[in-house]
Order: sequence, then C-alpha cells, then structure tokens
Amino acid sequence: MYEVLGEEELRDRYRVKAFELRNRASERERLYIEAHFYQDIGDIDKAIQTWELYKQTYPRDTATRSNLRFLYAIVGQFDKALQNGLEDLRLSPNKFFAYDGAARAYTQLGRLEEAKKVLKEALAKGIDAVRIHDDLYLIALTEVDQATIKQQIEWARGKPEAELDMLGMDSAVAASHGQLRRARELSQRAIELARQLKRKDAEASSLARQAMAEAQWGQSRQAEADAAAALGVSRSSSS
Repeated sequence: MYEVLGEEELRDRYRVKAFELRNRASERERLYIEAHFYQDIGDIDKAIQTWELYKQTYPRDTATRSNLRFLYAIVGQFDKALQNGLEDLRLSPNKFFAYDGAARAYTQLGRLEEAKKVLKEALAKGIDAVRIHDDLYLIALTEVDQATIKQQIEWARGKPEAELDMLGMDSAVAASHGQLRRARELSQRAIELARQLKRKDAEASSLARQAMAEAQWGQSRQAEADAAAALGVSRSSSS
C-alpha cells in the first residue's frame, strides 16, 4: 500500500520485514513476497524465475501476468511482455492496470493503434483511471497529437493525484525542448501540490527532476541546490 501511495521509504522498510518473515507465510504468499522482493531490489532474472514458478503453481492468479509483463519489457523481451499483458487483460477485464499493461506492451512494440484501442475500451467501460490517461498522453506525444494531449491535461485538472502526474510529464516535456522557465513553473506547481497531499517522495521527485533538467542545460549551480533540496525532503530511490 505504501508503494501505491508513493511512500518509498516506508515501502522499503515493510518489504524487508516481509521478506524476513516469508517462511511463516503460506506457499502462495511466500512466492508473492519473494518475487516482489527480487523484483524491487533489481534482481530481474531471479524475479522472473520466481514469478514464472508462481504462475505455474497458481495459474489463475493475475498478479503473475502483470509483473511478468513489466519484467519482460525491462529485459527487452517485448513479445513475452505482450503475451502476459494480454493474458492479464483476459483474466482481469475490469481492472485498470490490465488495460494499462496491455497498452504499454503494444506501445513498446510500436503498435500504437492497438494500444489506443485497448485504452479506449477501458474508458468505454467506465474505467477512468489516471494511468489510462497517462498512457493516452504519452502516445499522443509520440504522434504529436496536440488535441489529445490537451484533452488529457484538461481531464486531470482538479484531480490532485492525476494533476500531479500530468504536471510531472508536462514539465519533463518542456525541459526536453529547452523551455526551462516553463519546466520550472510546472515543477513548482507539482511541488506545491505534493506538499498539499503530504507526498514527500513526490515532492522530492519533482525537485530531482527539476535538478536533472537544469544540469542537462548547464545550470549546474541551481541543479546542485535543487538536488540537495530533494535529498532534504526524502532519500528514497525515486529522489
């Protein structure tokens, strides 16, 4: 749950504790704990091996497909990522993350029309999740579809969690085009919103993203100040 809330320091603490106690859990829970632990510490091969064992042992458990889709994409096995993404969608037709996963798998293979079709199916079913709109925004960026980009930004307005995501992506796009003043304005809005939501990791991430943009465009002094500020807020892996 702390992962969902973006609270990485607390997430890491409980992840380690769960791993220490895994042999006191059921077989299914132990596999789940081990697979997530290896995945989150970056041991991708061990994570894939454990998730595949879990999938073989409990074939109806959808958690395996969504995580394998993510991990196979990391190692560049996009066909396997799509296979697991589509299996997840078949088993979880009413869950937003299944549509998000399948759409991302299609996108990684360059099959953007199929990705958009999956996302529009989610919206047609009333599955109006933040990540669905994030995916539509990112595809629209690739296609230089300004109308869809504007539509997603407007949708997020007034929805704090959604707006926080959109501000982050929008500021990164502005920075990539050298629009540092606009990128900084958007980052500052994200920082203020993260503070209102009491999301320290999100606040630190916004500061860190701002520092990276400044460093890339030669503003090293300001970048150092913002990086230090990020670490002063949170020392999680995201910052």
